[in-house]
Amino acid sequence: MEIKNKSIISPAKIKIIKKPAMRNIESTETPDAEKKQPRARFQFSFAQKSVSAQTISDFFDQLSTLLASGISLLRALEFTRGGIRNAKLNEAIGHLIEKISSGSQLSESLADYPEIFDRVVLGMIKAAEASGRLEQLCAELSKSFAARAEMKNRIIQALSYPFLVASVGVITVCVLLVFVVPKLTTVFDLWETKLPLVTRILLGTASFMSHGGILVPVALGVIGFIVYNMLSHERKKQVMHETVGHMPYINRIIFLTDFVRLTRTWGMLIRSGVPLIEAIQSSKEVLWDPKMRKDLDDVREKTIRGTSLQESVKEVAWFPELAHNFLAVGEETSTLDESFEKIANFYERELDRKVKVMGTYLEPILILSIGLVVGFLVIALLLPIFEMSLVVK
Repeated sequence: MEIKNKSIISPAKIKIIKKPAMRNIESTETPDAEKKQPRARFQFSFAQKSVSAQTISDFFDQLSTLLASGISLLRALEFTRGGIRNAKLNEAIGHLIEKISSGSQLSESLADYPEIFDRVVLGMIKAAEASGRLEQLCAELSKSFAARAEMKNRIIQALSYPFLVASVGVITVCVLLVFVVPKLTTVFDLWETKLPLVTRILLGTASFMSHGGILVPVALGVIGFIVYNMLSHERKKQVMHETVGHMPYINRIIFLTDFVRLTRTWGMLIRSGVPLIEAIQSSKEVLWDPKMRKDLDDVREKTIRGTSLQESVKEVAWFPELAHNFLAVGEETSTLDESFEKIANFYERELDRKVKVMGTYLEPILILSIGLVVGFLVIALLLPIFEMSLVVK
C-alpha cells in the first residue's frame, strides 16, 4: 500500500500560524522543555555578567539599522545576537527569538527580563508596536542608553584619579602597619621609659593588623559585596541612596542625575505615543531617590483628576522653578516632548560642571588626608626617639 502526497507531522512540532484567520490553530502538546519556568529573582554568581547601558545601546542601534534595511524583526534579532558579546544579553535575545517565533509581541517578550529592560523601555516599545514606528524608537532608545553610558563614564573619569590616589594611600599605610612598624616594636620594647600615647596607639594598631586583623575589613568587604549582589535592583537603589544620598554636594549630583533621567524619559515616552499618566508611572523606574518616586505618585494622582502637569508639579519641592516655565510653554504649544528634552539638556550641563568640580577638589583633599595619616605615623615613630634624646642630654 502506497501513500502519496501525504506527510506525517509530529504534533509537538506544530507551531502557531501567524495569519489572522488561523490564529487559533495551536499545538495541543507542549514539550516540557518549552514550558515557561519561573526565573530566579535572587541569584549570585561571580561569573554572572551585568548588562551595561552601552551594551544595551549597541543592541538597539543594531536592531534599528537592520529594521531600517527592511529585515523582519525575527531575522534582525537573529543577526543581532551574533554581534553581542555579553552573555546575559545574548541569553535574553535567544529568549526573544523563541517567544516571537511562537507569536508573542516584542514588548511581551522583553517583560521576562526586567533586570535588563525596565518598564520605561517596555512602555515605549508597546506604543511603537501599536503605531508602527519600532525602527525609529530603537534608534531613540540607542541614543538614550548611549547618553546614560556617557554620563556614567564622565563621573567615573572624574573620580578615577582621586580613587587611584586613595587606593595607593591605603595600601601604603597598610604595608607600613603590617610589615614596617612591627619590626620597630622590638626596639621600643627594650626602652624602660613609658612610650607616648600616640606611639602606643600606633604599635597596638600595627600589632592587631599584623596578627590577622587586616583580614577583618577584607572579610567584611567580601561579605558586603556578596550581600549587595544578592539584593534586588530596587533594594540596591535604596541602599545606595541611604549610603551616599545625604552627603553634601554628592546629594546634588544624585538629584541632577535623577532629574535629567526623569525629564529625558518623559520626553521619549510622550514622543513615542505613551499617555502622560502612564509615562509618569513608568518613569519612576529610572529614579534612585525613593522620595522622588513617592512624589511622582502624587503628581500622577493630580494629573488623573484633570490638573495640568505644570500645576501638578508646583507643590513638588525638588522640581526646579526654571523647569516649571519650560513645562508651561510646552503645554501651551503642545510640545511637551521638546520641552522635556530642553530641560534635560540644561540640567545635564549643570551636572557636568558639578562632576568636574567634585573631581577637581576631591584630589587635593585626598592627598592632604593621606599626608596627614602618613605624618601621624612618622610623628608617632619619631616622638619616642626625640624624648629619649632629651633624657640623654
